[in-house]
Amino acid sequence: MHEEKAAQRHEQESQDNEPYEKVSFSEFTDALKNYAKQKQHQGFALLDLINSELMLIKKSVFVTVFAGMTAFAIGGFCWILLNIALGYFAHLAGAPVSIILVVMLVINATIGVVIFKQAKSAFNYISATRIIQLMKRLNE
Repeated sequence: MHEEKAAQRHEQESQDNEPYEKVSFSEFTDALKNYAKQKQHQGFALLDLINSELMLIKKSVFVTVFAGMTAFAIGGFCWILLNIALGYFAHLAGAPVSIILVVMLVINATIGVVIFKQAKSAFNYISATRIIQLMKRLNE
């Protein structure tokens, strides 16, 4: 009885020492082919995702540019109307035309300089170097 138990333990230990079941060559090649197909499909899915993101970016840029141009046109038109209204009411109040023109020129020039300074300071932040440095850090 003791010998039977020892034989069973030996069989159990030999089975535990074989972590993988025996696979035929054809099964191995089929598994490799399936793995390659899965990786190929995964790559195509990734390319489709990247393409979708690029299309979304392209459409977003188009919409942003169009909306910006529209806002600029409407804002410019409203600004011209505001200048006309201010000049007209100043003329009705009895101010000479030359004074009205000089005051409107000074106001518009001042606002233009302020807006130019804001745009120039904002332009300093438009740079791809930060993104490139971030990508380099991620790859390290």
